[in-house]
Amino acid sequence: MKTRRDIILDFTSLLDVIMIILFYFILFSHFEVSEAKKEMEEAKSDAQTAVSQADERERLASDQYQKALAAENKVQQELDRLRDQAERSAYDFHAMQEFEAGNNLKMHLAQKNGVWHLYLFKDETAYALALDGQLAEELRTLFASLGLTEDSTILTELTFDGDTPGSYVSYNTLSDALQILRREYPYLYISEQDEAKRRKMENEQE
Repeated sequence: MKTRRDIILDFTSLLDVIMIILFYFILFSHFEVSEAKKEMEEAKSDAQTAVSQADERERLASDQYQKALAAENKVQQELDRLRDQAERSAYDFHAMQEFEAGNNLKMHLAQKNGVWHLYLFKDETAYALALDGQLAEELRTLFASLGLTEDSTILTELTFDGDTPGSYVSYNTLSDALQILRREYPYLYISEQDEAKRRKMENEQE
């Protein structure tokens, strides 16, 4: 009877080969991972650079836009100033023409029958206003009826006699009303002539 011979396989050499293969696989895998990481970092850096450049371009574009907008606003302001200046010149010229022709508004503060009134003369028409709490409103109504607006240049001559009893109180009442009126008519200019002072100067010169 034959005896079966046991077959013994030695896997030592095979294991060595497998370990070598695994070593090279791990080694090359490490190289590939390192290369991939490097490429990823480079791509990330390039992306950040691109974003920074884009942000810089956007900032420069924004700066240029703001400068252009500021320049446009400056030009518009200058045009508005020149337009306003031209309009004011027209109003001033018209007022000067009236003044030279003696057609400007004239005011005279005087007492009649014991009552103080403000007399106004414009275009050969006379108006009489009582010196009371309604004087500012009455002046406003009169100015509107004369076609005067808030943009009008109004050259006015005011005369009064400071030696007349009660002139001081009447003058202050008129001044208060004119102060209120100037809020609506900022280009109202009034030259004052105290006839008492004029007479005194004339007497001194004689």
